Amino acid sequence: MNLVVKKTTNGKGVFTNKVIPPDSLIIEIKGKFIPGNIGDDVPLDVMLNSFRFDKNKYIDSTGSIGYFLNHSCKPNAKIVKRKNGLFLYSLETINKGEEIFFDYSTTIADDDIWEMECRCNCGSHECRGTIAGFDTLSKKVQKDYINKGMVPKFILGLSL
Repeated sequence: MNLVVKKTTNGKGVFTNKVIPPDSLIIEIKGKFIPGNIGDDVPLDVMLNSFRFDKNKYIDSTGSIGYFLNHSCKPNAKIVKRKNGLFLYSLETINKGEEIFFDYSTTIADDDIWEMECRCNCGSHECRGTIAGFDTLSKKVQKDYINKGMVPKFILGLSL
């Protein structure tokens, strides 16, 4: 694997040790499945680092490199659901030494309670300041993300 976890302004993040071309598979998101709604019975660190898999399941990424993936309002990667897995693909060329980001909003449906207000800190010129469900994005951003294949179909079904 040509990825490394390093310190960032947001704690720790995932960086590449080689150039990753556009539309390249970076990793499969690994972890154990958590059934049902994530709520009070799930520890906060697990809740904050889980990936929505479908309407009724999440993947707890604790112990995997996916746990350290950070958000950006101008992501260079996307989450794609294929068969029985979630995969991280590059959206553009990611140069050696760059951090890999995806937009958390692409995996948050309108029935999720998770939201990060005024703490985004992604540093992008397009920073929204708030990370919330896909349905909270502007119609322009939603359309752009859908056209780029950045939004799993189950999120679209729940959010639109």
